[in-house]
Amino acid sequence: RLLGGERNAALAIAIPAEPERLEDAVAQVRGLLERLASGAMTRAELRFAERYFQLRDRERAFDPMFRLVALWFGRPLAAKAPTLAEVRTLQRSLTPTRHVVVITTRDK
Repeated sequence: RLLGGERNAALAIAIPAEPERLEDAVAQVRGLLERLASGAMTRAELRFAERYFQLRDRERAFDPMFRLVALWFGRPLAAKAPTLAEVRTLQRSLTPTRHVVVITTRDK
């Protein structure tokens, strides 16, 4: 989930896991972020993501609440797909030195 604005953006990742597996789950997410930071996304993966979001945007266009919120904030119904260069810029920002991990648990 993206938080903040353009100047103070943050990526928040919720990791649901059993307490005894939480440490491994966090390590897997960190590994994925490190892999992405090294530029591991291919053009084929970017095209796959574009197709996914095009489908999601088409489905959202039928949701009156989504359309109302988009209208209220002056946002387009469908987001512009990022270029490979824009994705690479995002990837470089995912370096481990920028990770902040906050772990919370819920009692059952």
